[in-house]
Amino acid sequence: MSYELIDIPEWASDIGVNGTLLVPAHCIVRDLSTREETFARVDWWQASFLMVSGWDETSWELVHGPAHSYAARLKGLDVRVWDRAWVNRIFLFLRRWTARERKVDESALFGPLPAAEILVTHDIDAIRASVPLRAKTAAFRAFRSAHHFVRARFLSALDEFKLGASFVCARADFWSFDEIRFLEAGRDIKSRFFVYGGPGGWSRTPKQWLFDPQYNIATEARLLATLRDLMQDGWTVGLHPSFDAWDDPRAMLCERERLEHAIGRAVTCCRQHWLRFSWTKTWRAQREAGFQEDLSLGFNDRPGFRNGAALRVRPWSYQDGGPHEMTSVPLLFMDLQFYLYSMDPGDGCFDTMRRWIDEVKDVRGMASVTWHTHVFSGMYGWTTGFKHLLECIA
Repeated sequence: MSYELIDIPEWASDIGVNGTLLVPAHCIVRDLSTREETFARVDWWQASFLMVSGWDETSWELVHGPAHSYAARLKGLDVRVWDRAWVNRIFLFLRRWTARERKVDESALFGPLPAAEILVTHDIDAIRASVPLRAKTAAFRAFRSAHHFVRARFLSALDEFKLGASFVCARADFWSFDEIRFLEAGRDIKSRFFVYGGPGGWSRTPKQWLFDPQYNIATEARLLATLRDLMQDGWTVGLHPSFDAWDDPRAMLCERERLEHAIGRAVTCCRQHWLRFSWTKTWRAQREAGFQEDLSLGFNDRPGFRNGAALRVRPWSYQDGGPHEMTSVPLLFMDLQFYLYSMDPGDGCFDTMRRWIDEVKDVRGMASVTWHTHVFSGMYGWTTGFKHLLECIA
């Protein structure tokens, strides 16, 4: 599906990006017999629906299979859709246009605009430095070292190699919950913690051992006590389904029930581990497993608005011809995108984070962000980035 930037009138230019809005090209009526401006010949409702419902990716998935949240795999799609909350901007434009046509004040007609909302979340992938985590991180650093080396950035290549080598044998304390609580309480933020509900340990398949977290929530007394204290004071706990559970409602249900039994509370929200996600299967499986809200709709390898929107929505099912009976909040970005996927120094990410969060604020939208709990340790040292994040939100 191709897209075009449409010029909007001067009276709404502040709503657009450089006075324009992005829409699917086939939503523009090509009628040369009319003198109407182009913006008046756009089917704005269809344009916003196609973006927010993920028509492009759903069509791509039916041909190629799930991209599992890697933007780099989605060859041929227009990346401009992911750069802005276009759907929010379209709704703001329609709001102003309608009020202008009726010659009344926007707020008098529709009520005041909502405040923007950024949900701060944490995926608990590790509570100690396990062998698989060390191996995966060292391999990633080796890749980055090679990337710098072939581009003759030898000092950067050496730094990455040293970091990778240090992960193999460094001692690390991944217990960051007290620090997270202290930093968030100072900003009056109560985040969500997504917890693995699988069995953990060594008695699993090699694939589970490599890709899933190593802890077992049922036997981690210290973690359970901490989560209960956090919930008592207003923080929230959700499920982080295992690597292969993205299309398996029975696995999700088993893990949800294991987590609920451990913490003594109902668990209604989730985010897929590794963002393993399918437009046609994952939300259906989550709903069958009893979840009411998902926060998986984002990318692993880049920030962005995956469906061109910063909105909590009931996601559309093209198979059922109607919305799923649950809600979805998009994932705007996560820590790895600044420190591992980006080849620039992670601590310089403040301006980049601010640009994405400002977009949500500008359109009065809603999105989530995540900072993994283990990256606060000295083994990673990404605490500064989290402080930047809280500053951006504030």
